[in-house]
Amino acid sequence: MSYQPPVCSTPTFERHCLALAPRYPALREDIAHLAELLTLQPTQGELLGGTLYWAQLPLAAKPKAKRLGVVWAVRRGKVFLLLAFELRRLAGYEEPVLDRLRAEGTRLMLET
Repeated sequence: MSYQPPVCSTPTFERHCLALAPRYPALREDIAHLAELLTLQPTQGELLGGTLYWAQLPLAAKPKAKRLGVVWAVRRGKVFLLLAFELRRLAGYEEPVLDRLRAEGTRLMLET
């Protein structure tokens, strides 16, 4: 029997999902699928630093497009979903953008 860490969402993540839900009707199912994947392998995705990770979330409604990004942290044996955002609103994946994600993720992780 293997240990599977629980996945928790923060209030900030919930607010982001509520704001994104009108544009992405299958968002709830996509987030549930991500949670299943993170219980199996919580350190997948790109490392932002420390225990922060981020990845593009493939959407069920548009399988070829990856339009949402998610930031999560692995801490105290749990996976915390911290941020959800539209990738088209970012100016690319340059270092300043990753630094902003890292700073915001670190701030939210300290609040949990």
